[in-house]
Amino acid sequence: FAGLPYTRSGGDMTRLGVNGLVEFGSVITFYPYGGFSSHNWSRDGSPDFDEIGYNFGFGLGFSTEIGLRFDVRGELDVIPTDDTSRKFGNATIGVSYNLFKMP
Repeated sequence: FAGLPYTRSGGDMTRLGVNGLVEFGSVITFYPYGGFSSHNWSRDGSPDFDEIGYNFGFGLGFSTEIGLRFDVRGELDVIPTDDTSRKFGNATIGVSYNLFKMP
């Protein structure tokens, strides 16, 4: 501000919720998803809040013959507050292994 450097923490968030997704494809999959969750956010110098929010995003997955799956997804969280909303973006890269093959 006013030509001076300024740094502050982004805060700490805890989230617990449910997502639903629709998957398209077999070996390479594309899946839009969305859901809602309870958010607890805190940061020094700002008021804490506990609110219900929602999220949506898109993912891309690749499955191998041996049961390994690689996923990349992007997500936007929106948490309505009193007079505005908080928005957070997430990017996730993951690897999973399927023990059982389901039809």
